[in-house]
Amino acid sequence: MEVVSIIVPFYNSEKYLYECINSIICQTYHHLQIILIDDGSTDGSYKIANSFKILDDRIILVKKKNGGISSARNEGLRIATGKYLAWIDSDDIVANNYVEELINAFDEKVDVVQCEFGYFKNSPFFSAGGLNSTTVDSNDVLKGYLQQEYIHFSLYLWGKLFRRELFNDIVFPEDQTNSEELVALSKVLIRSRKCVHLKGKLYAYRMSQKSLTRRTNWNSYIHSALLAENRRMAFWMEYGNEDYLNLEKIGATRTAIIMYCRGLLHRCDKKDLRELSSIPPKYKKEIENILCKKLRKRFKVFEISPKIYFLFLFIPYELKNYLRSIFLK
Repeated sequence: MEVVSIIVPFYNSEKYLYECINSIICQTYHHLQIILIDDGSTDGSYKIANSFKILDDRIILVKKKNGGISSARNEGLRIATGKYLAWIDSDDIVANNYVEELINAFDEKVDVVQCEFGYFKNSPFFSAGGLNSTTVDSNDVLKGYLQQEYIHFSLYLWGKLFRRELFNDIVFPEDQTNSEELVALSKVLIRSRKCVHLKGKLYAYRMSQKSLTRRTNWNSYIHSALLAENRRMAFWMEYGNEDYLNLEKIGATRTAIIMYCRGLLHRCDKKDLRELSSIPPKYKKEIENILCKKLRKRFKVFEISPKIYFLFLFIPYELKNYLRSIFLK
């Protein structure tokens, strides 16, 4: 049976790391290479990870100087030797049949398999086995991904199983604090042929610590978002596909509007806010030609007044998400 490499970067994750690692070592699919990357934790995370390593020889534990999530991911990639590759966040939990269900969905033309996920605080919910699936051409997935319409594919590394070869020569940018995986996922989708979406929740995403409302340095976050967007645009301009480039402009517009609103909410640097608000008008032509009527109206509201958009469209959306997080189990 083929080996699956699972990479778990962690930093000061002692509160939830035990649950995460325990869910991995209890997989029904046993041929695993479990790579735990301690990115310079100062709490008891390393001790927890090491207690598992002593008991399970499938675990590789690396302790490194703090360099951020991209640095930890790059270290994990250097070690991973399995035919397949999965990423799991250190405070999340996977169902015990997670790997088995995903790997069973592969055939000779499939390069990426994704399952559905559920949000939780304390008690995760998982679907049973025997899941239905949908196979999608990677070109269609990429188009939806670029527009940030995630019908078949989310923009995250977690919740998926990849062929390891898709990540050959990919390096995550270590000077970005967010959106660092987006160009990497674009490259992965370009290289892939078919993607499978499993219609069942096998991945539990913990809300408590990763909520955007808990960020402490929003100026740095917004600045990094701008850097990430410039890099994504440069990548697609260099790639030379005009259709993909136009779709990336749509995605860039959506990102700019969301980041502007979050930056306004947290009183971020006015220079960055001005730069964000200037992005949608630059891509007005692409928005009018591609997007559906409902979304064009939303962009029109932002064009007329970013602050009106913030008050009447963004704030209700954020409030709904906040209320949902309160009532999660």
